[in-house]
Amino acid sequence: MNFKIYILFIIILASSCTTTKKTTETSSKTKKSVLTETKTDSTNVIKKNQKIDNEYTIPLRTADSLTNARIREALRNFQAGARSGNNSTNVVFDEDALAFKIASIVGETTSEKTTTNTDTNTEKSFEQKTDEYIEKKIKRIPWWFYALIGFWFLPQIIERLQFIINPLSAIIKKKS
Repeated sequence: MNFKIYILFIIILASSCTTTKKTTETSSKTKKSVLTETKTDSTNVIKKNQKIDNEYTIPLRTADSLTNARIREALRNFQAGARSGNNSTNVVFDEDALAFKIASIVGETTSEKTTTNTDTNTEKSFEQKTDEYIEKKIKRIPWWFYALIGFWFLPQIIERLQFIINPLSAIIKKKS
């Protein structure tokens, strides 16, 4: 019976001496990003002017017929003109009407206006990711260590257990 109590006491003692160590590992990742978006919008306005075709008449007729005859004789073969691209001017003397006839042509023109709008949109983002790992380590004192201590102190342990179990036997033993 005493032997069973000793073994039970050693098993309880051996299993109660455990240690727990908690280890926490934290890792953090940070990610920053900038997104820039540029939009360009162009507006093109074209104005087109029509062709100008004008004719003018400048009369030279007077009340005196002799003066009219001299004007006819002086300007009989008169012609003048100029041309540049689509533009031209002609001046001709008309003997029958006794007048200068001026014809001017201005070609069509085009004016173009371009307007450009640029919009820039910038978006910043920040992302952080945190990982946490918790690890528990349980450490025990090895069983052979308890066995060694138990064998070392076995005589004292037996004596004390007997004192608890049978207090009278210890008293008798001291008197003798």
